[in-house]
Amino acid sequence: MLALVSSFVSPHSRTRAFFYMAVSQMVSGLLSTPLSSLLLSRYGPDVPYLLGTPFELTGYLCLYLLPKSETPSETFDSNESAEGEAQDDSAPTGRKVTHTQELFTFLLSPNGLLPLLLAFMVNKLSRQIEELIVQYMRVRFDWTVAQSGYLISLETAMHIILACAILPGAHRALVKASGHNPANADLRMAKGSIVFLIVGPLLMGLAPHPGVLILGLLLFIMGSGFRQSVQSYLTGAIPPENVTLLYTSITVLDALGSLAAAPLMAYMLSMGIEAGGFAMGLPFFLAAVLYAVSGAGVWLAHVTT
Repeated sequence: MLALVSSFVSPHSRTRAFFYMAVSQMVSGLLSTPLSSLLLSRYGPDVPYLLGTPFELTGYLCLYLLPKSETPSETFDSNESAEGEAQDDSAPTGRKVTHTQELFTFLLSPNGLLPLLLAFMVNKLSRQIEELIVQYMRVRFDWTVAQSGYLISLETAMHIILACAILPGAHRALVKASGHNPANADLRMAKGSIVFLIVGPLLMGLAPHPGVLILGLLLFIMGSGFRQSVQSYLTGAIPPENVTLLYTSITVLDALGSLAAAPLMAYMLSMGIEAGGFAMGLPFFLAAVLYAVSGAGVWLAHVTT
């Protein structure tokens, strides 16, 4: 879906489109659970289950109504095939293989996009940190589940406000400050976001009382535009015909990050609880270190856009 959206919006507004898509996902996730529970309690399991199908079909229909976007490489291939389709049937396949090899060679090169791609694995820690808050507040500060639940609502509200207003406005200002260079604006936003992602967990791990931890959590959430800005930057840094392959790679790295993050953070929390004291903040210290390593890759990566 993101690859499809990136083919329709301009590079100047691509990052903001990603922000708005993130908002739609958060709002739908926020409303779907209570709405399903309400329908389930009143009408049983059949109604909420059957209502999902029409909504999905409507979404698919909207996709089919979108006009087909044609990349320059597709236009070149169609013109070339019209001129001499019978010359060499293996040429298109050879070009695709060559494009794929060139992309992976560039990604794995020292000055390529690999450090930025690895940032997606590390960014999966953000979800685990936010889910860890409830357990951590109970163990460290003796909060009840109800008290910790308010932090979940605060996180959701902050994410929506950021993605709806603050981050799009900041990106628009960065585009103007960068001389209307969207790639430079994306990279600046990624660099600024990673600072919040490092300072936030570090402050949360060192927090002597709940107020400091909440401040660290708010700073951490301020870096939530990191993923969208890096993804937009990567999209503009490669040829259009390789965007789908890039997004497939990002999906794989997301999955690997999700598989590793949950058990790793749970293990670090259990170690911190056994040690006691400030060692209970081990999950947050680990997150800060990993984000720092990821941030070094973002700051040092040199990509020709």
